Amino acid sequence: MIALYARVSTVEQNTDMQVRELIAACGDSPRELYEDHFTGTSDDRVSLQRMLADARLGKFTRVIIFKTDRLSRNVRDFLNIQHELDSLGIDIVSLHDPMDVSTPSGRAMLHIMAAMGQLEVENIRLRVKSGMAAARARGVKFGPPKRELDVARLEALYAADVHLVDIARELGFSISHLYRLIGCKYGSLQAFRARFLCA
Repeated sequence: MIALYARVSTVEQNTDMQVRELIAACGDSPRELYEDHFTGTSDDRVSLQRMLADARLGKFTRVIIFKTDRLSRNVRDFLNIQHELDSLGIDIVSLHDPMDVSTPSGRAMLHIMAAMGQLEVENIRLRVKSGMAAARARGVKFGPPKRELDVARLEALYAADVHLVDIARELGFSISHLYRLIGCKYGSLQAFRARFLCA
């Protein structure tokens, strides 16, 4: 069995391109797909945790990833994952960072690639902070103009079994912004959904 791990940073992005290449790489071999929609520095990657739990149960012998930074963009986290999989006898294969991780030089290259991923994240943060500070100094205001949530329309669409992603699009919000608005209005997404279970 082969584990395929794909990750994108937000719910607005999709893993289609990664998944296509991962499936093509394993051919007809039995496989299990694990997908996350979280930043690579987040600890909340549910599918990654499920994959690691399955690894401990011996469900697969190889993990195929699209690129090293899809597994993690934090060196310590990456090394912990790599060490655990290595101790379980599970190989990591990166489609776009080809290296033989069974050799010392291959493992060293894997660590270097993880470090480069973390460096990229930290450089992006610095550039964004600098750019925002410069823009604020020029009087630029960030974010869209405040818009109110049309609660009646939200509830009517949800009651009609329209998926939240489609509701967000219909109301003109990103899905993450709609989740925040629902959280502010109802306390949590679960509390919002519970209103319709009781109805």
